[in-house]
Amino acid sequence: MKSSLPVALAIALLGLAPVLKAEVRTFTSAEGRTISAEIVSATVDLVNLKMADGSTATLPLTRLVEADREHIKQWLKANPAEVRYNFTVDWTDECLSGKQRARANGPAVVEAKEKWVCHFKVLNRSGQTLENVEVRYQIHYTSVDGKTRSAEHVKGSKSIPAIKFNETVSLDSDTLELEVTQLAPGWTWADPKMRRKENDDIKGVVVTLYHQGKQVHEFVSRGITKAPEDKGRPVAKPS
Repeated sequence: MKSSLPVALAIALLGLAPVLKAEVRTFTSAEGRTISAEIVSATVDLVNLKMADGSTATLPLTRLVEADREHIKQWLKANPAEVRYNFTVDWTDECLSGKQRARANGPAVVEAKEKWVCHFKVLNRSGQTLENVEVRYQIHYTSVDGKTRSAEHVKGSKSIPAIKFNETVSLDSDTLELEVTQLAPGWTWADPKMRRKENDDIKGVVVTLYHQGKQVHEFVSRGITKAPEDKGRPVAKPS
């Protein structure tokens, strides 16, 4: 009875062998040349093929006919490539409406709203092209109302349809309105404490990347704490 287990296991493995065996297929290039090979690995834009003599070749999918590209796409769904996610995120902000300035011949105090936008740059260092990367962002700013200051944030999201290895994609947030107060030249605040009055001001951002439904990278500006994703108001869409 003890010897029956290895025998049964061997029979089971032999029965599975045809299922586990890689499929050999005739691939056709865009120029009409054909080759019999099996898929070793693939990404959304490259395929590695193994020929009958054991040699391998890596080809861009664009060099193959549509039927082969579709076959590789289905193969990739069944055999997703392991991705070692690696990104670099950078950001800057910009005043789109021009910074408001009080004039000597105008009102003593000028209150206005400025339109700001954040520019994001995402560098893909993951070793392969990635499709449908979601970018969720939070813009954290200080809101000033009289002598009251509060920390606020707005949120939004963008989508990257495809980003190649070592490619940098630039994205812009939706516009954010900030309130500013300027004292005209030649005037001074009656209350000395008002000299330190601050305008609304962007303090930093949080940028979170998602791929295939999971978080794969996050950038947080120094001094900023990420807010729960279900909190915060969406950035106002430009009219």
